[in-house]
Amino acid sequence: MPALTSELLDQIIFAMENQETESCLDLKEALVTERDAIDADEDEEDRYLDLPDWTSADGFRLMEKFIDKVRNPYYRDRLSTTLQGGKGVFRRFKDVLSEQGSLLQAWYGFKQHEMEKVVTAWYREERGAIALSGSETDEDQEGLGDLLLEDFSVEFAERGGDGDALFSRLLSDGGIPDLVTRNLRELSEKRYVFARSAAGEICGMMIYGVKDNEANLVFYGVDATYRGMGLFRLMFDAFARQMARQKVTTITADFGFNQQVLSLFGSVPLTDVFRRVAIPLQSYVQQAKNSEEVFV
Repeated sequence: MPALTSELLDQIIFAMENQETESCLDLKEALVTERDAIDADEDEEDRYLDLPDWTSADGFRLMEKFIDKVRNPYYRDRLSTTLQGGKGVFRRFKDVLSEQGSLLQAWYGFKQHEMEKVVTAWYREERGAIALSGSETDEDQEGLGDLLLEDFSVEFAERGGDGDALFSRLLSDGGIPDLVTRNLRELSEKRYVFARSAAGEICGMMIYGVKDNEANLVFYGVDATYRGMGLFRLMFDAFARQMARQKVTTITADFGFNQQVLSLFGSVPLTDVFRRVAIPLQSYVQQAKNSEEVFV
């Protein structure tokens, strides 16, 4: 299957929302085309792939889901009312949103994000089926790991309660050295980064503190079930960019001699501080451009 680029993703979403035309994915040309425009050819029947199902009912449920996230009670009630009016509900819903530019933009961003999740889940499933059938080479499957990461979200928190269960599992696995335990005790104000699965489970976490213009990452861990999927990179990229936005200039972290983790920083000039490394944020953020484009 072709790579799921942002351009192809947008084509698929646009075609899904067009209820008047039946479209499909041309695997050979890596573009979306209308079914009626395809010349019948039995030799190329595997060339075209049906797009994910998307009906007006799916759009209606998406609006309901968005309303649950609207904090302003006035607009939440008004949007809820639009869903009770029968014909013309989509037009009325957008008319109310248009009264507040920020609310309309929030809807567009929410809808795009939710539909991207639908498309990437479908794409991963179809890609796996094609690979199992022997129609796709190993080379064609490159980048599938990035699609898997679409199933996870990154959250920042002031309290660590949501991560207690994962922390306990990591502690029982013997994965927390005495040095880390001591650093956790000494951290005056703990802050947290969580990786959450689509099912709502906390499957990765970081604990850090901030003082002046330096962030100190004292703990990181990923549940054994989810290791090897790139979750640490997902969390660290989101963490680094969040810190950069808060004018933090350096992250210090104790990665020991974990070469796999250290390789994440590429040519960024690390500074050894005892067993810690100091990571200059501007250098890292400029180098690591891929994750924010996908996940932020």
